[in-house]
Amino acid sequence: MGYQSFNKILSLLLFFNFHLYFYSQNYYDFGFYAGAVYYQGDINPSKLFYMPDFSYGGFLRYVFHSRWAIRCNMYAGSLNGNDARSKYSYQKIRGHYFSSPIIDITGQLELNFQSYFFGRTEKHFKWTPYVASGFTFLISSWSEQVFVPALPMSLGLKYNFTKKFSMGIEWSYRKTFSDKIDNLWWYEKLTSTKAENFMFIKQRAYFHQRDYYAFFGIFLTYKYQLKENICYEWE
Repeated sequence: MGYQSFNKILSLLLFFNFHLYFYSQNYYDFGFYAGAVYYQGDINPSKLFYMPDFSYGGFLRYVFHSRWAIRCNMYAGSLNGNDARSKYSYQKIRGHYFSSPIIDITGQLELNFQSYFFGRTEKHFKWTPYVASGFTFLISSWSEQVFVPALPMSLGLKYNFTKKFSMGIEWSYRKTFSDKIDNLWWYEKLTSTKAENFMFIKQRAYFHQRDYYAFFGIFLTYKYQLKENICYEWE
C-alpha cells in the first residue's frame, strides 16, 4: 500500500468518526408508561396475556450514541393466577389462587436496530425497532418470596414525532430466579408424614419451574439535553 493510499484511507476514517461524533448527541429523555402486566408459572404455564392487570410507571434514559442507550425504569402492577380458570382437572382440584402487587425496578442496555436521533425530522432517523436487556429487582409484596432478582428481555418500537416528544410500544419479558411468586413450589424432599399426600405434593408445582411475568404497553417520552453537540458545517 502506497503512502498516498494510506493517507486517503486515514482521511476517510477521520471524516467518518468526525461525522459520527457530531451526530451522536448525548441527551436524556424521561417518560411515562401504561399498559398491562401478566403472569406465567405453575398456574399458567404458557398462555400469553393471562389475567392481565393494569400496569404503569416511569423511566429515565441516557442516550450516548445513535444506537445505544442506558435506561432505568420503575413499573407497578399486580400478578394474578387462578386454578379455577384452567382446563386441566388437577388444577381445578388443587384450587389455588394468588394475587400480588408488584414493583419492578429495572436497568437495561438498549440497542437500536437503526440510527435514531431524537428530534431529527429525516424519515430514516425518526423511528427504530430496538431490543434491551439488563437486570431486574422485583418486589412482590404478597408472595412467599418478596424480593426476587430477574432477567429482563425487551422488544419495542419508538418514534419521535416532534423535536422534544417521542412515543412507542414495548413488550418486556421477565425471567425470575424464583418459583415462589405464585406461592406454589416443588417439595424435593418428602418426610414420612408427607408421603401419604404424595399426589397432592406432586401436583403442587412443576419441578425446577421458575416464574415469569411480562409487561406490554405504550410510552411517551420527553427529551432533555444538557448541551447541544451540533456542528452546523455538517448539517
